[in-house]
Amino acid sequence: MSKHQILIVENHEELSKSLADWIYMELPDCSVCHANHAEEAIWMIQDDFCDPQVIITDLFLVGMDGIEFTRRIENRWPDKKTIVISVYDNEIYRKFALKAGAVDFRVIPNINDDFMSLVRGLLNEKKEKHV
Repeated sequence: MSKHQILIVENHEELSKSLADWIYMELPDCSVCHANHAEEAIWMIQDDFCDPQVIITDLFLVGMDGIEFTRRIENRWPDKKTIVISVYDNEIYRKFALKAGAVDFRVIPNINDDFMSLVRGLLNEKKEKHV
């Protein structure tokens, strides 16, 4: 059985690395792909460089923002689950992200074990659909 894949779309290398390290520690059966911006992430998916079940994207990216990126993922690959993260705890951003198709919006300082439970649940949901 192949590993689950998670794609992190984040232009801040330190945050991207921290998230990946945490995922590797908590979900050792996962592999993590990284993209610095939304256009790179789309290229990685469409060219089969990465086939993520879960995508974690920053709200504010260089070029296309996380909300437009989420909308495009939802339209083109609706089986991929996107979580939008941000340092800004703003209800308007949350509503836009969810309307675009994100399964959740999380504020970065508040990412905790509950966040990892969400990721685990999304991966298991994907697995159950294809059993």
